[in-house]
This record gives sequence, structure tokens and C-alpha cells, in this order.
Amino acid sequence: FVSHIENAPDLFIELASSWYEETTDIQLMLIITGLRIYLHTGAAKDALMQMLQLIISKADNPDIHDIAVMHMRALGTDRRVLNAIINCEKPTMAYTDGDLNQEQMKNVFDNLGDLSSIFYIDPSYLISVVQ
Repeated sequence: FVSHIENAPDLFIELASSWYEETTDIQLMLIITGLRIYLHTGAAKDALMQMLQLIISKADNPDIHDIAVMHMRALGTDRRVLNAIINCEKPTMAYTDGDLNQEQMKNVFDNLGDLSSIFYIDPSYLISVVQ
């Protein structure tokens, strides 16, 4: 969309000024959009940095805070490298029924958000390895 909207950086700067008035979904989209505009045009980096610094210091939502921190770190890298990483071809995610048995599936869902759910293992196994 950035290539189709000539004044995308200006529009982003205007929308970023009302960031706190927006819903969480719109806030997330503004963060992502700001990065995409920067990657495509090289513009609006200062406005994006200011917005991210404000979010990091004052955000109530931990998810938005963490996303802002990740984007801030990303802005510290070379723009060409960052563009190559973000716009690379990504594999399709798929789940084949039967990869996990019912007990494993229940365990993953019961512990969703925990480290164990990322690895699809029982949390007690992680605890025993750490001890």
C-alpha cells in the first residue's frame, strides 16, 4: 500500500499523533504500518521512533509494549537487512491432525502462553530438567 499512497509517511505521522485514542488492534496496526513505511520509503523514522519510545514508557498493555520494544530494536539495524528479513518468503504453517495425541493437545492448551506450549512438552519435564 505504501507504493500506492504518495503521502503515506505524512498520513502515518498524523495517525501516530492519536495513537492513545485508538483501540488495541489499531495501535498494533500503526506500529506495523510505521515500520513498513520506513522500510519502503526510508521516511517517518523519527515519528516512528518517538511513537515507540512513548509506547515503551507508558503502555498499559504488555503485548503492545513488547512489540514496541522489538520494533525499536529492529530500527537499530541496517534498513536493507531488516527489509530482507521482514519481506522474505515465509513457509506456510500447517497442522496435520494426529501430530499430537489428545492428552498432549490438552496439555498444550492448558499451558498456552507458557514456555512448555512453545515446545509442545509437559511443563513438569521442563521443571525436572531445570532442577
